[in-house]
Amino acid sequence: MFLFFAERMNLKLLNAIKKYLHLEKLVKLPIKIILILFIFIFYFLFCSKFLPQIFGDSEAAINLNNYGIYYDKYYTHESEVKSARWLSNNYDEKNFIYMDDSTSSKFKTFSNIKNGQYFYYVLPSILDQEAYVYLSYTNTVKKMTMQTYKGNVIAYDFPTQFLNENKNKIYDNGGSEIFK
Repeated sequence: MFLFFAERMNLKLLNAIKKYLHLEKLVKLPIKIILILFIFIFYFLFCSKFLPQIFGDSEAAINLNNYGIYYDKYYTHESEVKSARWLSNNYDEKNFIYMDDSTSSKFKTFSNIKNGQYFYYVLPSILDQEAYVYLSYTNTVKKMTMQTYKGNVIAYDFPTQFLNENKNKIYDNGGSEIFK
């Protein structure tokens, strides 16, 4: 009895949706196909992070936002491209380059400096006096850096004050800086 009632309510609901969306006039499709279509549309909207974006369920998706940890970690600003190219042209090969882990992939993409010249941690205790320190947009503007630990992205303060006190700024374009 209950199953019959549920089927009947489901049929009424689908017919109401068809009538409301004027699907009867546009397309004469069976109810099962329309139901499957709605399931696929809902699944697509959920997997594309559109529904979580609307309901605020998860971290900001980079393809829908210009903020959040993943935006800071993966989006490359024009200022970072220009500073990477500048350092490639003005780089002294005797010195290493320090940068955070999230900046390294952006830097490698737009510079022609060999892979062995980088250190992926900017820690005051390990910085070489003659080394370069490359700061990304996130390091410069937001004054933070990120590291991945056991699959989680951890954000913390970038040692900007230490660099200002102990290194010389040799490049600054408002979105990226280079110290030596």
